[in-house]
Amino acid sequence: MRHRSGYKALAVIFAALLWAPEAGAQVHVTLKPGARTSGPFIILADVGDVSGEKTAVGKAEAILLGRAPAPGQERTITMDRVELRLVQEGFSTKEYTIDGAEATAVRSEAPGENRPAPTAQAAPVGPAVQAPGERDREAVVKACNDYLSRRMGGVEGVELGLTLRQIRRREALPAQGVGADVGYNVIGTAGSSLIGPVRFELEALSDGKRVSTMEATLDVAVTLPVCVPVRPIGRGQIIGREDVAAVATRFERDPGDVVVDPQKAVGLRARGALAVGRPIPAAGLDAPALVDKGDPVRVVAGSRGVTIELRGRAEQTGAMGDIVVVRNLRSGLEFQARVVGSATVAVE
Repeated sequence: MRHRSGYKALAVIFAALLWAPEAGAQVHVTLKPGARTSGPFIILADVGDVSGEKTAVGKAEAILLGRAPAPGQERTITMDRVELRLVQEGFSTKEYTIDGAEATAVRSEAPGENRPAPTAQAAPVGPAVQAPGERDREAVVKACNDYLSRRMGGVEGVELGLTLRQIRRREALPAQGVGADVGYNVIGTAGSSLIGPVRFELEALSDGKRVSTMEATLDVAVTLPVCVPVRPIGRGQIIGREDVAAVATRFERDPGDVVVDPQKAVGLRARGALAVGRPIPAAGLDAPALVDKGDPVRVVAGSRGVTIELRGRAEQTGAMGDIVVVRNLRSGLEFQARVVGSATVAVE
């Protein structure tokens, strides 16, 4: 039986806190040293034998572990990866046990691999891939909304707006074994951005078992409070408390790294002009300069309780903690010192 300890367990514990799993039944997973797959994804049923309560087993077996490798290639799925995905999909660390191989080498079958040689007979035609209906479309949008809500659950005041662009079922639903109610679960997104056009990968579930996979592209808009100027801010201006406020702002494209909390902007210097009502990019602010190029500075040097002070001239502009070049006004020699206060540097 696997006993997790040390740093390897941190990812599983963090996932349990992040995803807030619901209670579930006990399952036991035995990982295989090697496995084969022919689909576009690797699921838990590919790499391990799952036993336990029927509904929980079906849910566990359908858990996505990642994309399958290219045909004829291999991908390694570790036990830590399996544990992390179990927790993310709702199994607490007390609701599953896992043993077997520490890692599973999964090989994607190349076209024709391990298949009988073709004959002159016509190949049977498989079932047509059903176009998703209106009920499917509504369920997919809800699944995507729930997924994004979980991902953004740590941010207060977030509102989501989703518009479905297109949806495509990858495989036909099986002729048998599909219940009346088919649910959908997001198993990942393409790319790192969750704002703007986002492509979701979903699985269709019936009685806890995956019966097909789907692709859906949605336009995602996010409204959340961010820091914006309430009055014009000029280049080089130090931002005060009365200059900024948190205002609910709608984003239909990824805005990049913007300042969310106005308090984080107070006391910083604007690197360029900032317009009223426009989100402030994090790169548009920096610490205020305490030493300006060409200005006289106080140079402090100390050792073993003895402190020496002299006058110098800054050859560079610097903020608190920056290393700048200073010229000794008597000797003309240049040296480096750290900015420790207004017009003050220290030789270390």
